[in-house]
Amino acid sequence: MGRARMARDPIFPHLTARGRAVDPASGRGVHEAATGRRRLGLFAAGLVALTACTDMPAPRPEAPGPDACGASGYQSLIGRPLAAVTLPADLDARTYAKGDPVTMDYRATRLNIVTDDDGTIIEVRCG
Repeated sequence: MGRARMARDPIFPHLTARGRAVDPASGRGVHEAATGRRRLGLFAAGLVALTACTDMPAPRPEAPGPDACGASGYQSLIGRPLAAVTLPADLDARTYAKGDPVTMDYRATRLNIVTDDDGTIIEVRCG
């Protein structure tokens, strides 16, 4: 007597009703070792493809110097009233009174002008 054919899944005809692989030509179960080798081959090919796509890390930009915002050029403003000072329109600067809440983000290219309660500039620094 010949070997009985396995019942096929109606939705996935290449599988049996129990999820086993079936050879479409003969209708017999495929040897699990062959299926495992096929899976291993696909895994290895995917791994090779992924490693080929990795790039070298981008070089870090050089850290800005201690006076990246040009604070040394504005030290002459200390002691003057803020209202009497004219700053360039394209200058990345923020002004605030000492003790005011400010964001903690540090930007080396931003000029910070700190005033006292009377509006007199008491500190000029980067950040």
